[in-house]
Amino acid sequence: MRAAREAAQSGDRTSIAIADAALRTVQQVGSDYEALSDSDFQKMVEDPDSFAGRKVVLYGQVLKRDGEVTRLATGPSLNLRTSQYMKTTVLTADDSSLLAAHESLDHVIVLGEVQGAISYDNPVLVGETATSPEVRVGTIKLLAYN
Repeated sequence: MRAAREAAQSGDRTSIAIADAALRTVQQVGSDYEALSDSDFQKMVEDPDSFAGRKVVLYGQVLKRDGEVTRLATGPSLNLRTSQYMKTTVLTADDSSLLAAHESLDHVIVLGEVQGAISYDNPVLVGETATSPEVRVGTIKLLAYN
């Protein structure tokens, strides 16, 4: 997995531990979920409806929880410093306890199915709406506290 290789090259023990946890999560769930390349991730953000039904692996930082909906700053890899990482994805789950266990700023790995685009009240521009990919969570795992 690319994230594990990057962490090992950096020599940062925390990064290695996080990458190992992410790799174990993906291995436990199985190969039904695809890791997205940077370009595929960008396409998903720009046209979520074209990715509906695809099972993907995303990495992210919890931004805010509103009831059973969680907004996440996401990206296709563990590299938290890239601008690709700061794309908002809305997470939903059939089992609300999957999302309830995670607080704002937690770093997580998400394995879920893209539902398409979802619109919601923009948290930055009052009175405006925002549109993001909606991902129904199959598995979510804490990688690190902020």
